[in-house]
Amino acid sequence: MATQVDGDAGERLSQMIGDVLSFTQTPGKPPALALESVGNNPPFESYISLLRTRCTEVGIRFIHVELAGQIPEAQCVARV
Repeated sequence: MATQVDGDAGERLSQMIGDVLSFTQTPGKPPALALESVGNNPPFESYISLLRTRCTEVGIRFIHVELAGQIPEAQCVARV
């Protein structure tokens, strides 16, 4: 399904792409978004998919780590 982007959102997206490209030209690591998810949550999985798409559009590396639903909180926090 196609989504129409209004002028404001399109300008913000273009600006973000330019900012990411500028940032990646400087020495260092490119920007990244890392996300841990615990268990199975279909609405959140849709949100994760949207994040992955948006990151890809603007050149941000997306890292998603999926953890079992029964992982102890201490182990989850230790991974961060």
